[in-house]
Amino acid sequence: NAHFLIGPAVKGGRYGEAASLTKLDATNNVVPTLDFRSLYSTGLTWLGVQDTQTVLGGHYDPVPALA
Repeated sequence: NAHFLIGPAVKGGRYGEAASLTKLDATNNVVPTLDFRSLYSTGLTWLGVQDTQTVLGGHYDPVPALA
């Protein structure tokens, strides 16, 4: 599952581990290594949202992708 961020505030790089093509879930899908809600948490924090837990329904650590 790939996500792309673009813009002047983005710190380039890859976040998370490369997905394994041999260790699949019960329905033969690739297991993600970075929860997309961590990316949402990153964006919300960058936008100034103080309580991302309420918005996202739980705690998700932001990734260091935005300056």
